[in-house]
Amino acid sequence: MKEEILEHYENHEQIDYINKLLNSLLIDIKFNMDINDYTKQRVYYNRDIYSKKDDMCHARIWNDHRGGRCSSKIKVNDKIEYEIEQCLCQRHSKIVRKTKGILYFGTYLEPLPKKDQVRGINLNWYCSK
Repeated sequence: MKEEILEHYENHEQIDYINKLLNSLLIDIKFNMDINDYTKQRVYYNRDIYSKKDDMCHARIWNDHRGGRCSSKIKVNDKIEYEIEQCLCQRHSKIVRKTKGILYFGTYLEPLPKKDQVRGINLNWYCSK
């Protein structure tokens, strides 16, 4: 990076000052340009164990493009604003209130949506459940 900056300013009248300034600014910074250092954290968990349980939240989760059922237990608040909240955990109940009754990926009983139901973003599912 330093070389690229110096190359850009090579004909500048204060190139020596720019070089000294860069040396002082970049003294403690180490750059690693290895492309393989970054790998996106993708985690898929088999969620089949939750499909038969009656006391689990009915919200569908993303689960690295594969979908699945939320693993939290249903928590019905005293005051519900939307009927769907009766079968959701506290987290998804808050999402439904924020999005006026809509879950991003619907419930696990519904077919996989082609679009995010709140933002309208196309969804690419790895499975065809």
